[in-house]
Amino acid sequence: MARLRGAQVHVGELTGEGKVPWGLLGDALHSVKPDLFFCVHVDTSTGTMVPVHEVLEFVRNASPYTLSVVDTVASAGNVPLHLEGLADYAFTASQKGLSAPAGLAPIALSARGFSHARPASWYGDLTRIWEFWERGKYHHTPAVSLIEALERATARVLEEGIPRREKRSREAYAFLREALRGDFDFPPEEVAAPTVAVLFPKREPPEAVLARLEASGFRVAPGIGPTAGKAVRVGLFGSQAEAVQDLAEVLLGVGA
Repeated sequence: MARLRGAQVHVGELTGEGKVPWGLLGDALHSVKPDLFFCVHVDTSTGTMVPVHEVLEFVRNASPYTLSVVDTVASAGNVPLHLEGLADYAFTASQKGLSAPAGLAPIALSARGFSHARPASWYGDLTRIWEFWERGKYHHTPAVSLIEALERATARVLEEGIPRREKRSREAYAFLREALRGDFDFPPEEVAAPTVAVLFPKREPPEAVLARLEASGFRVAPGIGPTAGKAVRVGLFGSQAEAVQDLAEVLLGVGA
């Protein structure tokens, strides 16, 4: 997306074990001097979770004038996030950790981030959108039903509390790893994301696993990017974590 906007993009990747290459990150920040640093908190293609608070603090110290953007699509609502003073922009998706219908992308901005925002389009003009929400100035007709659903879903998240939701996801992930041991491989445990399980089947191709799961009433995702054709991906955020025992039984039948 950044390249489509004409930006020069420098990509830094985690190590093969899913760990942050701190030395390479520091060298890149000093040599490139980026205007913007983008970080994905939970990478749904590999099932790994970046220590986002440590990364953002590192970037802020190494390159204090660089603005930071955080993708919290697979973590917000299920994993503690304390981004104030660290991130300038953060966004998520309504349908994942918040368990609301798809169609909205809640965002958060720091004061510094807001002051640097420039309109990329009419609907991407954050100044007008802020005036729309905060001052009642007309900008567009919103998706009222989606907003109402998001408000109710967010209220449920806050009522339950992030610690309990995180505990449920972590317990579901631990159960899945233990139940499927021997039949599936997982990412290294120390970097694994509790909200997204990436499973590498040992006994049959992922396509067969996906077909059998769907026949049993489960809809899970194929691998993408580095895991394409190698894995199946399961979301364990929100209420989906409660179905993990039934899922494991079906997967064990698949792997037998």
